[in-house]
Amino acid sequence: LFAIVQISIDLILRGDHPSVYLAAINRQTPRAKELARIAYATIKATSVLKEHITCYVDESH
Repeated sequence: LFAIVQISIDLILRGDHPSVYLAAINRQTPRAKELARIAYATIKATSVLKEHITCYVDESH
């Protein structure tokens, strides 16, 4: 449906620009990125498992 495109640009912000704070918040360490991917995969797997269990319970009744 939608494609996500990451564009890399060189952007220099003045120190008093509000985006400086947002950029600092969004800067993740490699370990934080890894943990975020693991957390997302765990949540997704739990959702799929829940759907399968619900289907199995519905079929058995």
